[in-house]
Amino acid sequence: MTAAPWAFTTDDHWTAIVAVCGYRDQQWALEIQKAGKGDKRQRLMQARDADIAQWHILAVLIARKLGIPTIEREELTGIGRPPNPTDQEGWLAIVATARRALDRAADNDHLPIYRQIYLIWRWAHLYVHVWAIPALHLRAANIEQRKAA
Repeated sequence: MTAAPWAFTTDDHWTAIVAVCGYRDQQWALEIQKAGKGDKRQRLMQARDADIAQWHILAVLIARKLGIPTIEREELTGIGRPPNPTDQEGWLAIVATARRALDRAADNDHLPIYRQIYLIWRWAHLYVHVWAIPALHLRAANIEQRKAA
């Protein structure tokens, strides 16, 4: 494993994730409000929960790397901590979520939020591909070695 995540995590990343989480929450609230009552509202609420969980995982990772106090982090993510993905597909889904948000912001000409999302997407991409996925493979190899021994 090459660069450690704390080597490329800055306060700008925390500022960006706070802005993006707030923006995403507002956008979802508007969509849910427009949906009214019924099945569509329930589907949107479930999609919102899944989407926000991905962003909260990123927020927790960034907060841990920067040493952000738990109380400050919980103001953003709520009490508790969303579980980290346990497989490669889960980690890649986080990057894909950020990429979809980046593409949507570009399509809608939301330049300020585009810059924030780009910073987070780039961080997530590096974190996942340089650190998280190789760590998963290393853990799997260590487990196999223990079983073989």
